[in-house]
Amino acid sequence: LETRVWGEELPDSDSLRVHIHGLRAAVDKPFDKALIQTRHGIGYRIADSEPV
Repeated sequence: LETRVWGEELPDSDSLRVHIHGLRAAVDKPFDKALIQTRHGIGYRIADSEPV
């Protein structure tokens, strides 16, 4: 996602944080659990639950 939006140039962290916040507000709102999950040191993923 990051590469598609910003290309090879890394976004500043505030810009990425604001976009993820807006995406979470739109995508996660109708669900009881968050679909957008943060993977520290890796990035983000969309999943309906944690792997077992």
